[in-house]
Amino acid sequence: MENYLYIFIVICFFTLLYIRFKESSYPIPVFPVSLSFLLCIFVVCSIAFYPVLIYGDKYNYLNNYNTITLGQIFTSGDIGWAAYTYLSKVLFNNSTVYFSITAVIYVAGYYVFARKNFPAPYVFVFLLACFCSFGFMSYGVNTLRAGFSMSLLLLAFSYHKKTAVFIIVAFLSVLCHKSMALPLIAFIVTKYYNEPKVIFRFWLLALIVSFINLGFVSEFIQGNMGSFDERSQGYLNSNGLSHYNSGFRVDFIVYSLIPILVGYFYIVKLKVYDEFYIRLFNTYVIANSFWLLVIRMEFTDRMAYLSWFLIPYLLLHPLLKYKLNINQKVYVVVIVFGIITFTTLMSFK
Repeated sequence: MENYLYIFIVICFFTLLYIRFKESSYPIPVFPVSLSFLLCIFVVCSIAFYPVLIYGDKYNYLNNYNTITLGQIFTSGDIGWAAYTYLSKVLFNNSTVYFSITAVIYVAGYYVFARKNFPAPYVFVFLLACFCSFGFMSYGVNTLRAGFSMSLLLLAFSYHKKTAVFIIVAFLSVLCHKSMALPLIAFIVTKYYNEPKVIFRFWLLALIVSFINLGFVSEFIQGNMGSFDERSQGYLNSNGLSHYNSGFRVDFIVYSLIPILVGYFYIVKLKVYDEFYIRLFNTYVIANSFWLLVIRMEFTDRMAYLSWFLIPYLLLHPLLKYKLNINQKVYVVVIVFGIITFTTLMSFK
């Protein structure tokens, strides 16, 4: 993973120089669509051909692919993923093809989401931020099922105005990984109530509850997470994993708070009114609030990522879509560099 990350740092370094110094009449310098395709191809290949490490997550997915049967589809907790795996086995019977198709779908979800929400010349900047963000690579090569399902959820969000398409794709996302129900339900809630200030107060309340460590709240959520993901009990109760830095993670809280503050700045201070942006902002805040309630348990960063995957969008959308009364080039440089820096620091932990 380190080689992949360092290659991206080099790409990002030259990209930032281009953004910062290129003269352009646009608020943000434009990039050719072909560059976005090349970036996607590079990421797909990096994920698809990532080595299978013995006893790693990808190794487990490989074993499951090689041994899956038709009957396992109906006994699986995530029937959609099991069906996809079985269908791939029947059609191709080749694990390389299976991992390649999975990588294509994973990256394609981000690409379609970008094309639906940004002008074509700005897609490259957004994709670069997504691909460099904390957790993206891990969800492509380790927690494949969650990453695959998250990509489908992004596709559903992209077609939220087409009700039938939204329902079908969102349903498939949850079938592949039940944890996607959390951001999906949060997004549906925002259709009927979309007030950022009130929802932010809910986040503050969750933070207070988490800080004073009301055990019965986290125990209640933990006791019901089995319906979300059958592996959650293993993640949250894994006493043997002493190397995992659990507890009240101030670094993760700060990381989660930054997009909230930036989004508040866009919405309240710069008066950016974009209904879809505000909906995803509130979706992020709601999903992140539930993570705060279980923050002290093992491996809850996997629950946190149910909100974190929206961070690049929340940070960059107004900058890449609207002409604002700020130096947008500098803001884009700072945000992308910040994403790279945090991801790099976390890779050494």
